[in-house]
Amino acid sequence: MKLSVMGSSPGNGHPYSWSAIFNGFDKNQSEICPFPVIPTYLSEQQFPDNFLTQHQVSKVWSQDREDAQRIQRFSRVESIANTFDEALEGVDAVLLARDDGENHPEMAEKILKKGLPVFVDKPFVHTRREAEHLFQLRPSPTSLFTCSSLRYSLLTQELKQFCEQKPVEKIVATTPKQWATYGMHILEPVLCALSFPKLSKAELSKKGAARTLSCFVPERELTLEFQATGEATGAISFVAQPRSGDVVEFRSSDTFACFKKSLQTFVDSIGAPTSPIPDEEVLLLTDLLERGLS
Repeated sequence: MKLSVMGSSPGNGHPYSWSAIFNGFDKNQSEICPFPVIPTYLSEQQFPDNFLTQHQVSKVWSQDREDAQRIQRFSRVESIANTFDEALEGVDAVLLARDDGENHPEMAEKILKKGLPVFVDKPFVHTRREAEHLFQLRPSPTSLFTCSSLRYSLLTQELKQFCEQKPVEKIVATTPKQWATYGMHILEPVLCALSFPKLSKAELSKKGAARTLSCFVPERELTLEFQATGEATGAISFVAQPRSGDVVEFRSSDTFACFKKSLQTFVDSIGAPTSPIPDEEVLLLTDLLERGLS
């Protein structure tokens, strides 16, 4: 399968990392990647054994030509498309690997109308109305895939197991940066770990660039707090407070593995009768993201 990758958005290295997970990367070009962590964790993997080399990212397009050139050289992409439309020619699927959700509706619509399956990076979109519109444009249920790759992280599995083994009264999930771009990285793992429970309340508090969305899970008597600090640096963390005993913190340490799993899930799902992620889950996550943006 040949794929096209669409970049770029500020501070998002996914066009580099996602392309490299298929194609491998040129270690001699590591310095041109603006995100030093990417060649670091890629170097820890065995090529080609640990990569998705049965598929190829063959085209890259970016509104920033210089960035497209860097992605091409670092991630061994065959060619650079001159226009968005050109990037949709001669490929089987598209990676919309940019996290500026305000631009996703227009871009994803063009891709879907072309009849191509697309993996839309988090956040999918900013509103339920936009999400429902794109769902209606799908040629098939698996033409549109979107998630935070932390959905497939070991930390999500560990948090799920912890919540199944012990009664938990509160989970606090914290991310640096902005709610619009990073909120999905804390919403999706927690709701996945809890098997997407029914929520009551969704109260938002703001302080400067920071936002906190508080929700309640009645069936578990569990409070959820999702915090985006608005600060440029910091770690994504999940702290679970059991009804008895010490709090436990969960952090992701398997970046390559969860990226690879999300990309593998996308390509494997193409042509299947149902999507690996139910629409209802995507819509609930979009509702919460939208509430946090209000």
